[in-house]
Amino acid sequence: MKTALRYAALVAALIATRFAVSAPLDAIGAPGLVSGLLTAAAVLGVYVWLSRKLIGRRPEELIGGYQQLGQGLLIGFALFTGTLALIAMFGMWRIDGAGSFTGMLSALGLAAMAAVIEELVIRGILFRTLEQKLGTWWALGVSALVFGLLHLVNPGATVVGVLAIGVEAGVMLALAYVVTRKLWLGIGIHLAWNFTEAGIFGTPVSSETVNGWMRSHLVGPSVFTGGAFGVEASLITVLTCLTVAGLLYRRARRDGRIIARPGRGAGAPAAA
Repeated sequence: MKTALRYAALVAALIATRFAVSAPLDAIGAPGLVSGLLTAAAVLGVYVWLSRKLIGRRPEELIGGYQQLGQGLLIGFALFTGTLALIAMFGMWRIDGAGSFTGMLSALGLAAMAAVIEELVIRGILFRTLEQKLGTWWALGVSALVFGLLHLVNPGATVVGVLAIGVEAGVMLALAYVVTRKLWLGIGIHLAWNFTEAGIFGTPVSSETVNGWMRSHLVGPSVFTGGAFGVEASLITVLTCLTVAGLLYRRARRDGRIIARPGRGAGAPAAA
C-alpha cells in the first residue's frame, strides 16, 4: 500500500509539473513548441528525481538506449504515413491545401509533451509495476485498457475510438517497452505518430483537431477512416499497428523478454 501511494504521488507530481511549466494548449508557433519541449524535459527530470528520492529505485527504463528515440521517431512517421497511404488508396483522404507552419510547430511541442507524459505514466509506471506482479500479458491488457479509457475525456471521443486506440496503440507501445526495457522507443513512436498525423497532414488526433502543415480531411465509411475521432479509430489503423505489435512480440519472445505470471515461474519467458 505504501508503494502504491508513492507511485500515486509520483503521477500527481508529473501532472502538476505539466500544468506548472506548459503554456496554454492554444499557444501557437514557437511559444507552443518551446513550451511543449520544456514541459517534456521537466516531466522527465521530475520522474527521474522522484524515482530515486520517493520510490527509492534507479529508473533504468530511462537510462541508456537513447538511440531508440530516433528509431521510434522513424517508425512512428513511417507507420502513420503508411496507414494514411492505405486509406488514400481507397479515395478516403482529401487534401484541402496548405496549412500553417506555426501550427506545425505547436503540434510538435504538443506531441512531445503528450508522448512523454503518457509513456511515463502508462508504460513507465502502470505497465512496469503490473508486469512485476502479474506478468507481461495481464499488465499489457490492463494498461492498454486504461490507455484507451484515458481518451474518453477528449472532446468528441467515441467508444469505438477508445477501444481501437487501446488495442492498437496500447498493445504496440507496451510491447515496444517489453522489447527494449526502455521507454525511448515508445516515446519516439508515440511522438512521431501524433506529430505526423496533426502537424504534417492536419488530420484529427483522437478527436482533437490541430492546425498542421497541410489541411486535409477524411471521407467515407468511419470503419475505414475513423470518422470524427480520427485515423486512430480506423480498422486499417488497428491492422497496421497490430502488425507492428506482432513483429515486436516475435522479437520479445525470441529474446526472452516475456515475463510469466506468478505461478508459472515469474521472470521466465511465457509459453506462446
